[in-house]
Formats: sequence, structure tokens, C-alpha cells
Amino acid sequence: MRLFYLLFGGAGLIYILGLYYFLVISHYNSEEQTHDSRFEVSAEERRKLEAILGKTKQLSDLKLQMDNPANPIVYFDITIGSKSVGRVYFELFKDIVPKTAENFRVITTGERNNHLTYKGATFHRVIPGFVAQGGDFPDPQNQGKSIYGQLFDDENFIKKHDKPGILSMANYAKNTNSNQFFITYHAHPHLNGGHVVFGKVISGYDTVMKEIERVGTNEGPTKEKVVISKKE
Repeated sequence: MRLFYLLFGGAGLIYILGLYYFLVISHYNSEEQTHDSRFEVSAEERRKLEAILGKTKQLSDLKLQMDNPANPIVYFDITIGSKSVGRVYFELFKDIVPKTAENFRVITTGERNNHLTYKGATFHRVIPGFVAQGGDFPDPQNQGKSIYGQLFDDENFIKKHDKPGILSMANYAKNTNSNQFFITYHAHPHLNGGHVVFGKVISGYDTVMKEIERVGTNEGPTKEKVVISKKE
């Protein structure tokens, strides 16, 4: 199946799995068909196939929103107060800013260091119509750190803050990138050349990101706590 996916892509895989579902599961699940144990499909097998179909379609849908389908995808599950509000997916522009994208990806997964993880981090500054900023680690001793140690340099400014849902590095001066980031709510060209754009929201903007914006204030502090409750 992996070889087929590599050769024909997600759309082809969806077609084959869908055809299999129609010919085997749907056909032999009908009460009008004569029972034949050679073609029995268990409930567990049916659930597994439906899960594969769902995930494959979701991945295919996400890739349609990407600038480059070869780039990595990561996600956050978000909680506001005590309520889970859903999941937001990001494309990381590894093809444009590989170092910056990898920093965010690794911290999101927590795969190298359990202390450098966005799980439990908050969006501490949300200004409606401007940005949602987050990334402070739950452990204060790890603030201002990246997977490269402390701060790292601005990689380039090729990508622009030209629309809502842009994922960019927060900083306090030139070449001071670490763990904080922000997501835009509008185009903000005045940020170009000062902050490194390294990704964008590809799913969850109109739902999750809008819920985050709803609890923002003009001063920045949120009316309710916004937490990254799970990591990719």
C-alpha cells in the first residue's frame, strides 16, 4: 500500500480503498446477499478500513491547502478554559526556511527533549484582528530556548505576512528567534522583514483560531486561558 501511495498519491489510494469497500464490505453486508464465509468481513476489519479511508481523505484534503505538499504538517489541540475547541493544522515551510520549520516541528512533537514541548503552553497574547501569540514553555527555566540551544538567527524573509493564518516567529530584535511564535488574523505587511514566516494554518482557522480570537483583548491578555492541550 505504501508503494501504491508513493506512485499514485492520496487520491489513487482513496479510490482503491473506496472500490474495495464497495465490492467487499458493502456488497456482503447487504441482507439480500447470500451468505458466503469466504467473503466475510469482521466488524473490526470494517472499522479499520473506514479509519484508513477517513485519515487518507483528511490528509488529501489538507495537502490541497498546502503551498508545497512535500512540506511537513503538524497540529495543536486547543483548550479554552475547560473546553476543548478543536484542532488546528499547520504546514511548515521546510522548503523555504528549513531550520526555522524544524525548530517548530521538533518542539511540537517533543521528540528530542520532553522539556522543550508546546504541550501545556499557552497563547498568552491575543489581539483580535492582529495576532495570537504563544509558545512559552510550561517550565519557566526553558523559556527563550530552541532546539539549537538558545537563540538562533533570522533565516530569511522570503515568505510574507500577506494573509490571515500566517505562522511567524516572535522576537524582540534581529536574530532572536527561540520558541515563541504568532499567527496572524489579517495581512500585516509592516511585519515583513522583521519576523520570519515559516508556516501557515491549513485547517482550523475559521473554527479554532476564531475561538481563540474571541477571548482576546485589545491589550493582549486573554479573557480565558488558551492552552495547547496536546502535541502532534
